[in-house]
Amino acid sequence: MSTGRHTCVIRSRLKEISFDHIYFGTLFTWFEVARTEMGRAAGLPYVELEKNRIGSFVTAAGAQYHRPIPAGATVAVEARMAEMGRARCSFAYAVFTGNDESPAVTGYTDHIAADFSGRPTRLPACFAEAFAPTGESIPRPSLEEPARVHWNTDLRVRYEETDAFGVVYNGNYFAWMEASWSEHLAENGMDVVEAFRQGRTYPVVEASCRFLSPLRYDDPVSIEVESRLEGRTRVALRYRFVAASTGVTAGIGQMVHAVVNKGRVVPVPRELARALGITDS
Repeated sequence: MSTGRHTCVIRSRLKEISFDHIYFGTLFTWFEVARTEMGRAAGLPYVELEKNRIGSFVTAAGAQYHRPIPAGATVAVEARMAEMGRARCSFAYAVFTGNDESPAVTGYTDHIAADFSGRPTRLPACFAEAFAPTGESIPRPSLEEPARVHWNTDLRVRYEETDAFGVVYNGNYFAWMEASWSEHLAENGMDVVEAFRQGRTYPVVEASCRFLSPLRYDDPVSIEVESRLEGRTRVALRYRFVAASTGVTAGIGQMVHAVVNKGRVVPVPRELARALGITDS
């Protein structure tokens, strides 16, 4: 049965909650669930691709957060096959809460077909038969590498961060961005937890990443970060993920944070700008 879109219902779990709302990185796992269920509904569970020794690897992913999803929410995640070529395809997503007509989050993932050695190949005929692209154009941010580096964060890939193909799961890059930002703020006198208690938060309003080269278990990774103002009320952070042992750029990402004080969007405070190394504020 060919399909161009599919909606699944997901009940949020305790581990997906950050403070009083759903953690932003959870959405990329929900996107994964939604397109997997879409494949099953179309008669093409992912295992059918594996039988052909083919994987549909994510090459880019992004999300826009229009409003927070409350803790404990049950959500409807719509997945749509937007574009399909010979070897590449793209999915679009919309996440709804309650009876809302407009989505709380929208997003996308770009994919390429490759064999298990990582060599690109054509999408199998069964894939094209299962999905009917909507033909919609997905807006994507212009991702740029950091022009300058304000700070670095070093880590090693943990076993739990890899997927069935032995490479770092795409959603973990977003967790790494959050970890780098949080650790840097803590090292520069910014207590995010205390700020939350006082009513100040720095919600993620946009997140995106392009995946250029796979990282594997125990690989050392250097995360290079550039911070800049985006208007008066937002901070944009550009990330470069470098395989430290080879110097190869594994990915390029960006997160945009708003500043909210007691429910109202406010200008970026000087102490936050200073902590991030932004000197022109």
